[in-house]
Amino acid sequence: MLAWETTGDLCGIALLHEGTLVEERCFQHSLHLSERMPGMLDEMLQAAGIRQGELTALAVDLGPGSFTGARIGVMTAKTFAFVLQIPVYGVNALEALAAEYTGIPNLEVAAILPCRGSTVYSAAYLVEGAEPQMLLEPYVREAADTAEWVENRSRAVLLCGNASAVLPCLSEGKRACGRAVHPSARMIATLAYQRRNKNPVGDDLFSLTPLYLAPPPITLPRTPLPVPQKEETS
Repeated sequence: MLAWETTGDLCGIALLHEGTLVEERCFQHSLHLSERMPGMLDEMLQAAGIRQGELTALAVDLGPGSFTGARIGVMTAKTFAFVLQIPVYGVNALEALAAEYTGIPNLEVAAILPCRGSTVYSAAYLVEGAEPQMLLEPYVREAADTAEWVENRSRAVLLCGNASAVLPCLSEGKRACGRAVHPSARMIATLAYQRRNKNPVGDDLFSLTPLYLAPPPITLPRTPLPVPQKEETS
């Protein structure tokens, strides 16, 4: 299974064979993701000695995150899946972050990524099993509202993601932060592999879309500029 994560500044590609990581690479796309992505995928496969036709499944990060990055990542996955006639699986970035801590008893993980202004992308999962169990659905929330949810939990909550530090008003016992900052291609591949064991067909190719939880900035209404008033002449 070949997987990629393209929703942040640092992108990643991972290759799994029967659930075991074969190789993983990260790269800075420097606003040239669409140009660099095909070459990085080819380099990964050549290094592993695998041809495209030997791939059996694909996985892609759906977001939330960069609008352009998610769009390029999903469209690349859909194109590869269509051409190679193999299944594709979409995984959300917040679940991939929380999944870094699976297997820890009684642990709840709040995954938090930056959105804009005082808002964050947030979700929470119980991770004591092999797969995260959702407690709080992925959504755009005020950082203060996410902090309140964490504060009110009876269990210990581990914070992760590169926006977890912005949560205000947390008591001392609620400030534990994990090391996972960005979703990894390795975990995208791992979650997709687990899903494949239950659903070998994969996601519907034509309905698979990025997880856009907030409109891109260009679509937000702008505050109208004041209209200059003409001076009256006597």
